[in-house]
Amino acid sequence: MTEPPLVTVEQGVLRGCVKTSLNNEEFLSFQGIPYAKPPVGQLRFKMSNVLRNIFTTFERSLQ
Repeated sequence: MTEPPLVTVEQGVLRGCVKTSLNNEEFLSFQGIPYAKPPVGQLRFKMSNVLRNIFTTFERSLQ
């Protein structure tokens, strides 16, 4: 079994998975990555605040 793909970004490390397309070509998949705080309460319908330093390793590869 090969190791899952890891990508380092400013906020930490993302762990993805290798998937196969309909054309039988492999690609790297990183899903469900949070990018902003949810717009709730007084933040509703305003510009989102970008999340910073929210994870050391974020894994969303199993779906």
